Amino acid sequence: MGKKPLPLFLLKKENITFATHQKSQDMKKIIHLHLIIVYCLLSVLTIGTMYGNEVLTDRYNISYITMNEGLPHHFIDDIYRDSRGFLWISMAGGGLSRYDGYEFLNFSPNTPCCKLRSNFIRKVCEDRFHRLWAVSEGGIDIIDLNTLQAVSLLEQHAATSQLHKKSSSHILCDATGAIWLHVYDILYRICFDPEGNISQVSSLPVPTMFQGYVCKDLDCDGSIWIGINNRLCKVQADESGQLQVTPIASCPPFPEKTSFADIEVKENEIWIATNFGLYRYNRNESRLKHYGYEAGNSHSLSQNFLTSLAVTHDKQLIVASLKGINVYNPIEDNFYRIEKRNSDTGNNLLNSDFINCILVEGRHIWIGTESGGINKLTAKRQSIVNYQHDPDNPHTLSPNPVNAIYEDKNGILWIGSVEGGLNRKDPQSNSFTHYTLENGAINHNSVSAITADNQDRLWVGTWGGGITLLDLKQPHRKLKVLFTETGAPYPIDFVGALTYDSINNGMWIGANQGLFFYDIQAGRLTAPLTQQVSEQVRGCIGSIIDSNQQLWQGSLEGVYIIDLKSRNKNNGTFDHRYLKYKLDDPKSELIEKITCFHESKDGTLWLGSNGNGLYRRVVAASGKESFVNYSTDHGLASNSVRGIQEDDKGRLWIATNTGLSRMTPLQRVLCQL
Repeated sequence: MGKKPLPLFLLKKENITFATHQKSQDMKKIIHLHLIIVYCLLSVLTIGTMYGNEVLTDRYNISYITMNEGLPHHFIDDIYRDSRGFLWISMAGGGLSRYDGYEFLNFSPNTPCCKLRSNFIRKVCEDRFHRLWAVSEGGIDIIDLNTLQAVSLLEQHAATSQLHKKSSSHILCDATGAIWLHVYDILYRICFDPEGNISQVSSLPVPTMFQGYVCKDLDCDGSIWIGINNRLCKVQADESGQLQVTPIASCPPFPEKTSFADIEVKENEIWIATNFGLYRYNRNESRLKHYGYEAGNSHSLSQNFLTSLAVTHDKQLIVASLKGINVYNPIEDNFYRIEKRNSDTGNNLLNSDFINCILVEGRHIWIGTESGGINKLTAKRQSIVNYQHDPDNPHTLSPNPVNAIYEDKNGILWIGSVEGGLNRKDPQSNSFTHYTLENGAINHNSVSAITADNQDRLWVGTWGGGITLLDLKQPHRKLKVLFTETGAPYPIDFVGALTYDSINNGMWIGANQGLFFYDIQAGRLTAPLTQQVSEQVRGCIGSIIDSNQQLWQGSLEGVYIIDLKSRNKNNGTFDHRYLKYKLDDPKSELIEKITCFHESKDGTLWLGSNGNGLYRRVVAASGKESFVNYSTDHGLASNSVRGIQEDDKGRLWIATNTGLSRMTPLQRVLCQL
């Protein structure tokens, strides 16, 4: 086995985790080392844990859109996405800009075709007739998005004929298509007929102490949530169109002089951003919880004066302030901060801490600032965490190639290496604990297979030292050692696969010379296949127990299928089948070399071959079994398959000797990545 140090990579892409290692030209080395792909694929569940521990900037690339890129002004008040996908940027002093991702189309009081009433635009929204409403200190502008010409809509109705001249602070289009406007101390609701003409105008005086410039249709029913007189309220129109205010009775009042900056719904809870910090209102429990700045606590809010809220595509709450961004951590019920850093630190974070607004658009987060223009966060397609040996740090991964990875029920990663022993990585840590021959934990330092049984025992298979059983709760406690010299009747020193069988409460041990069964209750190792077939199996590698309670064991010469329900009570043997030759063409007498398996959500069994690509098992209504082959002729990166896993969209990810391939099973389309 080679001794060149090999880093462990965890590649996260659409809920898939892979480990990668260098390609070896030695066939024996490939057989030993391919298990890293298999077990790392099985560790897909660790992504949720690791994902939760990463800060937002670890998963996003950050770029800046400033005046250098053509933005008219760095002071951003609002960012809005219209129905055509354009972004509209409201600026304090820079007017209004439409951004298509490449260029800006700017509107101001000097624009010939569409003159705005002010350069200080506060907010915009689109109505159902593709008209953009822009509110500013100079009044209200309406732009036809088809022609980009000004529309004189308000002047045509008696109730709104003077409204366009008045300073306005907030605008909203609700779920029914009505426009809500906050003008001075009046809240207006404007409805339209099918042609887009104003059909009804309702108004509601709001107190002069009304501080909040926010109203939202949180329930998507045409009623809006706002803050009035330090209370959270709902405003809705009755049958005659009159506006009625109803305080949320179950929500306690807020402190005096509360200014409401934003309201957001996240998983049946209402989050309210104010000048006194953040509030979390649980509708089911009628409970209001406050979060604020705490001196000396880096996990509190960065300040109490908040400006905007947003929820990302992966349900993370982002809280904007004039001192950076705060991201809520639901596990710890606290926050971590993203702030501007000095450029000479090398940190690629915000270019301004004065945040006015946040827009989440799919996997993009647009952040409007007061002095830095727009900060754009784009989700990384791949997020790679690299773990490798550092000779100066004893808490890093042990040296030499990684050979096996297993995740236990507690989310702990167990990593076996070649001549480096066993490594343990806890979910909340990036440090590794080592279990080696030298510290007496295991019987050999080349770990080739890892799994656990139903008694919280970790089975550590090695290449040359048999199997060591460790206590999962006290890993330094060696419970048992199984290898030929201790009296085990079969050659299990070189282990290629370990599979726990809950049906028969035993461990299937795939060795370099033989396939054996360890009866846990009896504490006895047996040859489970009749006519000495167990001893004839060569080069066991890769195994799975399918939904039909069959063990599929790959080997250097075909695949063995054992019926786990067929155990003979007298001699302990099992019925089995043996497929030796190429699965889709057995008459060719080409010896098959099966390396890995995966059973997809629909019950289809997929088999990876070293040399013949990928197989799909097909079972007809009659029970007849056949296999469909996919190879480089169909787009597979290589015919030597080392691991198969399925993502949450039902796509298969196939690790091969020369690259990664993805298959969409319904279309049977393969692509290389």
